[in-house]
Amino acid sequence: MRYLRCGVATGFAAVMILAAGQVPAGASEGTEPVPCGPVDVGAEVHTLFAIPGPSGTVGCEEAFDVIAEYNALSTGAPPGPVKLSDLWTCVVDDAAAGAVRCVQGEDGVDHGRWFETVPPEVP
Repeated sequence: MRYLRCGVATGFAAVMILAAGQVPAGASEGTEPVPCGPVDVGAEVHTLFAIPGPSGTVGCEEAFDVIAEYNALSTGAPPGPVKLSDLWTCVVDDAAAGAVRCVQGEDGVDHGRWFETVPPEVP
């Protein structure tokens, strides 16, 4: 079993337990999160995962660019939503753990592409 911190467009977080063959809510059947690798988030190194969704899966290179933009704009800001370029919005899902979730789309529109970071303390 593995754990993946994930949420929905409303900004609420949940921890899902993914057994072999399970996929996150909104992911296409037969797909799994794509581990993109380590990324700096604040003072910690998180693991970035691209999550398959209704509009496809964001590429790792684009996800790294988005999180770099988020890091540059969120320094010292409270953990609320941060609007970025290309209709991306990032938010700290769980202030205690510091996971970051980023979704792409217009306000009020179902977000079909997203990714998340997982802090080092989440197995």
